[in-house]
Amino acid sequence: MTLYNIGTFETKTDSEMRELISIINQVGLGTMTCDEKNICKTDCGYSLEVSECEGDLDPALREIIKACKSAGLEMSFDITHFEDEEGGYIYQNGVYETLGREDLCLRTVSDRALFAEIRRRGLTQENL
Repeated sequence: MTLYNIGTFETKTDSEMRELISIINQVGLGTMTCDEKNICKTDCGYSLEVSECEGDLDPALREIIKACKSAGLEMSFDITHFEDEEGGYIYQNGVYETLGREDLCLRTVSDRALFAEIRRRGLTQENL
């Protein structure tokens, strides 16, 4: 099975991101290697882009989460995989989720489109 992964890791501070990069490189993350030149400053903190990364990342992501918890490092990530199988990996507020194709679609669809589909199917609050 071939999986290609794209997404981002996020931290609040530059020093947290540098520590996260060290953990990622120590644990390993598919075919990806990181360095500090890949850090981007955002409105909410710092991010590290995952792109052109091959492989099943679930075991490595679990190890990264474990290492970050041990180090007291707060971070989050949102990574999508595609090719032979579609889905994603999300870690936010201390909760890790692996998503299948349907769950990923539900998470990424806009509220407006979701409500429109509910109305189209004839489901209203009275029916629930």
